[in-house]
Parts: sequence; C-alpha cells; structure tokens
Amino acid sequence: MTDNYIVLSRKWRPQSFNDVVGQLHVTQTLQNALKQNRLGHGYLFTGSRGVGKTSVARILSRAINCTESTDANPCNKCSLCIDILNGNNFDVVELDGASNRGIDEIRDLRESVKYAPSSGKYKIYIIDEVHMLTKEAFNALLKTLEEPPSHVLFVLATTDPHKIPQTILSRTQRFNFKRISIDNINNYLSKILNKEGKVFDDASLRLISKKADGSMRDALSLLDQVIAYCDDEISVETVSEAIGLIDSIVYSKLLFFILKSDLSEILNIINNSLSVGHSINDFTNGFIDFLNRCMHFYLKDDKDEIFFDKQVKSFLKKIENSLDIEFIIQVLDSMLQFQNKLKFLNQPMIALEAQFIKLAYLNKQSNAFSNENEIFPEFKKNDDQASQSVKKVEKQVSNDQLYVREKENDDQTSQSVEKVEEQVSNEETSVSEKENNDQANQKKDIVKLQADNKEESDKLNMEDKSNSDTQNNSAENKSVALITLDSINEKWAAIISLIQDKNPKTSSFLNNVVVESFENKKLTLSILNGSQFHINSLENDINIINDSFSECLGDVVNVHFQIKSDDNFVSDKESKPKQHPLIDKAIDLLDGEIIK
Repeated sequence: MTDNYIVLSRKWRPQSFNDVVGQLHVTQTLQNALKQNRLGHGYLFTGSRGVGKTSVARILSRAINCTESTDANPCNKCSLCIDILNGNNFDVVELDGASNRGIDEIRDLRESVKYAPSSGKYKIYIIDEVHMLTKEAFNALLKTLEEPPSHVLFVLATTDPHKIPQTILSRTQRFNFKRISIDNINNYLSKILNKEGKVFDDASLRLISKKADGSMRDALSLLDQVIAYCDDEISVETVSEAIGLIDSIVYSKLLFFILKSDLSEILNIINNSLSVGHSINDFTNGFIDFLNRCMHFYLKDDKDEIFFDKQVKSFLKKIENSLDIEFIIQVLDSMLQFQNKLKFLNQPMIALEAQFIKLAYLNKQSNAFSNENEIFPEFKKNDDQASQSVKKVEKQVSNDQLYVREKENDDQTSQSVEKVEEQVSNEETSVSEKENNDQANQKKDIVKLQADNKEESDKLNMEDKSNSDTQNNSAENKSVALITLDSINEKWAAIISLIQDKNPKTSSFLNNVVVESFENKKLTLSILNGSQFHINSLENDINIINDSFSECLGDVVNVHFQIKSDDNFVSDKESKPKQHPLIDKAIDLLDGEIIK
C-alpha cells in the first residue's frame, strides 16, 4: 500500500490551456487576451460541476505571472509556476464562497487588494461558489470589483449564476463552461488508461462516460473506483457491477417481454434486478435511457453511432421489422410520467410493477413475437417464482369473486324479505282501513234507524252526501287556488321578500315592475322604462321567480316579462313607493298623500 497515492482527478488535472477538454471557446479567448495584453479585471466562470472552472482559473493565474510563458501557456517550471502549483504563492488567493460568505471576509479582502504583489505581476483572487456570498458581502465587493487596482484580477466561479446579483454580472466578463461530451470524456479516459497501463474496451469506457453526465471530475472518480474493483482488466460487466449499472441486455429482455405481454417474466426481471441492490429510481432511469437509445437506434441510418453492445444491437435488429417506433415513444412517454410521480409514492415497488404491467397491455401485436429463444439464444425461461406469484394473485382474485357472489346472494335474499314484509304491511294497512270504513257505515246505519221520521233520515243522507262531496273536492279546491290581479297585488310584498331571501340581486330588478295580466297560469309583468338587460337578468333567475310566485299564490305560475314605456315614470327613491300596489291601495283608502 502506497501512502502517497493521488486520485486520478487530481493527478490528471489540466496544467495548461491545451490540456483542458471540451472548453475551447474559453481557453482560446483567454490565450488571445494574454497575447494581445487585453486582460479584464474580473471574470465569471459558470457551468456545472467538474467541467474545469477552477482548473482554468488556476492555469490563468500561472499564465499571467509566468516569466517563461510560451504561446500564452504557463511553463510550470519557473519558480512562480511551481509556487502557485504547490499553493505557496501569496499573490494567488483562493476563497471558498460557502465558508467565507460574510461581509467581514470581504472587508479583509478589500484591505488586502491595496498592497502590491510580492513576486509576480498580478494578485489573483479566485472566489469559488461565489453565489453563496451574502447580499451585504456582494454590496461590499461592488466598488472593488468595478475599479480594482491595476495589479489585481478577480476570477469568480459558480454553478448557479442566477443567484448572483445583476450588478456583479455587469462588472465581469462571463464565460459559460459547457458540459463535456461523451466522446471527449471517453477519449480522455482512454488516454489516461493507456498511460496507466490498464487493459480496457471502448464499451466499458463509454459506460463510465455516460454515467459521468458531462463532468470530467465525476468520470475520473468513477474510473478510480472501477480500477480498484477490476484491477488490471476493465470490461462492461465489471464496470456495471462496480458503479451499480444495470446491463442493457436486462432491459432488452424486459422490452421483449413487454412486447410479448408476458407478465410473469416482466415481474421476474424486476424482482431479480432489485434483489441485487439496485434502487427503483436507478432501475427506472436506466430503462428510460435504454428506450431513448432504442429510439435513436431506429431513427438513425448509421446504427453504429448509438452506443449498444453487440448482443443488444443484434436483438434490436431482429425485432426492427416487428416493432413500431410509435410504440417505443408511447412507452418512453409513459415511463417519463411515472418517473415524475415516483418520488411522491408511498409504495413505489407496487407502483413499479403496475406500471410495467400497464406497458405490457399497450402492445396490440404480441403474437408477432413467438419464440424468445430465437431472439436470445442463451436465454432460458425461468418463470417459477413469477408464475407462483401470479397463481397466488389469481387464487386471491377467485376467492374475492366467490365472496362477492355470496354477498350478492345475501343482499338479494334480504331484499326479497324486505319486499315480503312491505307487502304484508300494506295488506295490514288496507285491512285496517276497510275495518274503519265498515265501522263508519255501521254508525251511519244506527243513526238512520234512530231517526224519528223519513224526513230526518233523508236530511241525514243529504248531509252525508254533502260532506263526502266536500271531502272529495277539497284537494282540487286546495290545489287550484283562485288567483286574481288583486290577490297578486296583495301578496306582492311577501313574494318580493321571498325572492330577496333567495337572491337579493333578482329582487332589486323587480322594484320597477307592475302586474300587467294573468291568464292560463301566465303572469305578465311589465318593466317600466326598462331595457333588454333587465329582462335578460330576470330570465336568468326565472326558476327562482316562478317558484316564489307559485309558493305564495298556491298554484303554478309562469312569469313573463315585457318592457313598458311610461312618460310619467320617474325612477328615483321618491317615486318608488307609488309604484308598489299596496302603497297605492293604502293611499286610496286613507285619501292620503306622500310627504316628500
């Protein structure tokens, strides 16, 4: 075991502008600025993690002060370059914005910029994660950043430029560092492994490059982990095991059984993948990435550009004629929606199984794939565990159905008993009513026998007939109430009050309304000097108006409105009492007048 081992991300950190990978637009601009002596006083480097922001800032600090610089690159051999590389030069100050974020630290910085550099030409202040500074610290830095001494240069680095005040952004030159492409990462890793003397294949490096997600530092950290696991030989299998990736052949088989609508094998693959330690989130993300590559595989003419191992490419080519690209897009869209919901689920495992079963039912041509051994010659079906789980589910469903049937039979029996009880109750009621009628008839007979003469008996008969006629017609007389214009005017206040309780806005529109006519249950009301707006507003609530009139008048009333012009009509609060029929009637009876 060596005590002085240096991790690859530090050992292979770029030492010159030419070593920086994937950021030519930044390095070339800075080199030209050095050659033309057009350096700015403040630079802002933005970009995601591990893309070279701090590395370029350090290279720039050496290139500015290097005494033997060639082609605007530091020599890394002179005393100044060596001191800066070792962190022993006081003219290059690196600050962490997360731990030096207060106004006191910025005040100390403002005091130190006044002093000239001790050895080189410039004093360089590199503030990493500058977006972590407080608002007060930014304000304190403004004046110094805008007009620093001629020997001072600021380099600010951040992964989140949106949190930096606009006043800071306007005082610096901004360089956006791009995420490094898979090809660039792959080539750089290949170069390192060749120098390290390791055996590898291109497919394994592409797995690491893709996992790094555009970050060279992440790629080198993963490579360190893989070398420690694989020792001297690096392969796709060992890379997948070392960094926790699911092999593409697993997703190929999963897609195949989705196309076949084989639920047993789908559940089996999911359970096997998760049982070895893969998380549901990683499994879902891996399948989404696999579907995305499948989509590009079928869309591009040069299929060698798409990263797949030979076995997966063979699988995709075999099913190419039977698989519709629209189906892949359908599945991909469904998986993306499921991914958004995944973090909010309490039982993600159940949701994952349900999601893939739903995908299996999306395919309408599952019969086109009959023999999986032709697609995967080395693949043998192993559905014992999945089939047992499916059988358990089917048995449970069968028991549930039996229970439901028994419950339905019990419900039907109870309903029939209730019907019989209801029928018996009705019969008892009819019998009791018949007995009451018989008793009443007997009483009438007794009264007739006790009558002194025939006239009294006839008189009693006439009274009974009159009473029965009155009882028979009472319901009709009650339902068909006599409605006249006078009765409407008498009950007008009660009607308006009832409408106001239901909808005050509607009652306000009835202030300037008079009763015009009533015929065949049609009540016509005239709106004095009104407009179509009043009619439309009242007709919107016509159900409330009809119900209120019918309730107060004792019969069904259908209200209709019309506009009536009245030259003598004055629409103000003083004239409103005269418009009400009850007020007019009171004035006529009392021979009075309204005092204004």
